[in-house]
Amino acid sequence: MNSKQAEIWLAVLYTGSMISSVTSVISLVTTWQNWVVTLDGCIDVDCGCILYGINTFRTFLGGDEKLCHFVAYALIPIIVISLCLGAYHGYRCCIHKNLDEPKQINHEQVYND
Repeated sequence: MNSKQAEIWLAVLYTGSMISSVTSVISLVTTWQNWVVTLDGCIDVDCGCILYGINTFRTFLGGDEKLCHFVAYALIPIIVISLCLGAYHGYRCCIHKNLDEPKQINHEQVYND
């Protein structure tokens, strides 16, 4: 595998990582907000997060909201890093520079009159 193929693979993998992370955040936040607004059936208690919920006889009690906050916000640094590295490797694979080939300099004498 030469360097251009490696750069293409890295650009694709970092971009795929970013897309997967964004999809995960959107899926969790959409489900969580739907849970809070629509399905919140707890009486006199805030149901919290849908993760680690407890099913009782008459209601469904959600887990601690810190879990949903952690899952939603923990992926943001991964999204930013994947975006930066995907753009960097995409730039390196699309912009071709002949860094391996040395430039030849002519050693001609120039006389200025």
